[in-house]
Amino acid sequence: MKRSVSFIMLGASVAMLAGVVSCKKADEIKPEENLPTKFQDDSFVDVELSTDDAEYTGSISIKNENGKAVTYTLDIMSQQDLDDYYNSPYDADYKVIPEGLYEFPDGAAVSFASGETEKGVAYTIDVEGLFDKMIEEGETSGVIPEYALPIQLVDDEENEGSLLIYCLNVKYNRFSFTSEGTHIDLEEAQTPVEIAASVYSGTDQVVNPVAIEAELVLPEDSETWLSEYNAASAKQYQLLPAEFYEVGKLSGEASVQGSKATLTLYRSKDGEILPIGNYVLPLKIKAESLTDIVIDPEPYVVTVTNPSHIYESAEIDKAKWTVIYASAESRRDGNGGGEGAGAESLIDGNIDGPYDYESVQCWVSPVWPRDVFDSGAAFIIDLGEEQMIASTGLMNYLHAADYWYRNELGKSTWYAATESEYLSGTWKEFASYDYVNSTDIQVSWSDVEAENIDNGNSRGRYVKLVLGKPVKGNDGIFMLHEISLKGVTTIDGSAYNPAPATEKYQKPAGAVRIMTYDIVNNSSAASVISEIKPDYAGIQTVGESLDDVASAAGLSAKYSDNAGHAVLANSSVKTEILKKDGSFEAALMETDKCIIISTSFQTGESESNKAQVSELSKALVEKYGTNPEKPVFLMCDCGDPFGYNFANIYWLKLWGWRPLNQLYATTYTGTIDPAKHEAGMNCIDCVFVWEYWSYDGTQTDGYIDYRNLFTFHADYKYPVEGTDVHYPVFVDITFK
Repeated sequence: MKRSVSFIMLGASVAMLAGVVSCKKADEIKPEENLPTKFQDDSFVDVELSTDDAEYTGSISIKNENGKAVTYTLDIMSQQDLDDYYNSPYDADYKVIPEGLYEFPDGAAVSFASGETEKGVAYTIDVEGLFDKMIEEGETSGVIPEYALPIQLVDDEENEGSLLIYCLNVKYNRFSFTSEGTHIDLEEAQTPVEIAASVYSGTDQVVNPVAIEAELVLPEDSETWLSEYNAASAKQYQLLPAEFYEVGKLSGEASVQGSKATLTLYRSKDGEILPIGNYVLPLKIKAESLTDIVIDPEPYVVTVTNPSHIYESAEIDKAKWTVIYASAESRRDGNGGGEGAGAESLIDGNIDGPYDYESVQCWVSPVWPRDVFDSGAAFIIDLGEEQMIASTGLMNYLHAADYWYRNELGKSTWYAATESEYLSGTWKEFASYDYVNSTDIQVSWSDVEAENIDNGNSRGRYVKLVLGKPVKGNDGIFMLHEISLKGVTTIDGSAYNPAPATEKYQKPAGAVRIMTYDIVNNSSAASVISEIKPDYAGIQTVGESLDDVASAAGLSAKYSDNAGHAVLANSSVKTEILKKDGSFEAALMETDKCIIISTSFQTGESESNKAQVSELSKALVEKYGTNPEKPVFLMCDCGDPFGYNFANIYWLKLWGWRPLNQLYATTYTGTIDPAKHEAGMNCIDCVFVWEYWSYDGTQTDGYIDYRNLFTFHADYKYPVEGTDVHYPVFVDITFK
């Protein structure tokens, strides 16, 4: 049988073109078998047919269980019955073989004499005719159909019995691309692209039966193809203009596996420049001279981005980097032991090990909380200066000999933020890749699409990496060894210099910065405060060093020398110490815009805590009444982390006013969603505000413009060496 075959339609199924799709095996989905005679074979049987043979002959084995004299007919099931009993349950699409393409040479009637229990019945399949029918249908619809021979036993009283479905899988040679396509960022005047194709038998590549010489052409109705492609794509593409590409022929020698062609893409040609944008080039195989080979109708799809600029890049030096957030600490047991290093190990440049179980230097996810394993992990890195990220690098080393290292990372998603974007909580996604896992000790790099560099998505001083749920893992553990980045060094051949660092925590114009900080055990408190540059601050656990701290930070101060509460300001304001018979102490500062209180309360609803709150409330009500004319900010060291229900924390219900509204709280598990407080999240250093609820619960016009209000936890997780509990927290306020 000799035939050259190709299709012009777009929707052909590659799975069907493979030519081998197996029947499912299941005993539970059968019609009721109410006859004593049954087929010996399974209900669903694969029959492999080859186009090398014009005809196939098989035998059906039938068993007569009671040995009585009986006559049956081999009845061909209807398409509806085939759909009901096989196609629908197994999401298949077999069609009943047309009449004339099968035959029972000895007839479809099967008669058993008395005592006869087994009999074989021959059937034949016209393979050449069946294949021609498949090709004919494929040329019409663009999909090569699959056929089945579905047989059912029927007695002379029309009682239906056992069924047998032969799935006729025709094995034929097809010529197909070895991959679906590729994406190219045009960075040179011309870019060569190698395209490979091969002859397949079933799903296996085979040597070329003849010398291959095939053209690569556009789909016949390329505009319709483009419309369908764009409808299924996240981007909108244009067809690549013909003047900006040249494509050679697919060629391969006989008896050699595979064939290749070269596509040349042009950014500029003959004085013309390809406009900036996203393009697509679908190429189909046209080879009318090939015989006995089905040409795969699916095109090889080349997507092309012509960026506004051409970038060169180099790995960024990590000397200025700081990990300022990790969604969970590395794995530790109850005694502080266990495997893994802190998140700082991800940027230390050390990828040489050791990798043994006892002294692993990588970040290892904790077994608990389980949601870290289920949801993945997140890290934020301050690069020290603004960069344009061109490539991202991860190292996850899988040690083949160690059980604990048989873990695979999930998808990695990358975000960037400039300083102002970071402070306002704005992140720009610039890349997302499937997991990178390797048995080689090396960083695996992935390039950022030029479009995401062009539009500024990869530009920023801060980078956030979110690792999705691990693809594989043992005992709830996954790990990461190193994070690396490449930054843009030249743009269109000219040197690019990263933007110099501005203030680390840039304040919006017109805003007032209010800060709280417990400086316990911190020998560098002044430098931290100076870096944040607050207008007003509440400081806790102050010792004799307060004057030095205030002076170094450029702030004046007033504080309680008994309890160590202080209020600091960048200008002269009214300050005082509130005391009530030693039952509470707080430092208070009143400005023309607001009232600031710095104090601390123990957690829970102990009698001593209630007494502190009660006495402070009385003093404040006596001083300001129940409806003060200025917003009140409470800077509070809450003591040890608490896990009580947020609504029941006694000290929130101050001096008979409505409960204070929490603007921000630090936690040891990461930045928190305020909605989660109801579940009892843990917090230590907090800023609270009372400003828009009157005593009777009605809302007032308020004093603060909440549209311009945001909070920030400075240097979360790794604030200052020697401090491992308390962190600076501030809020930028725009007053009305």
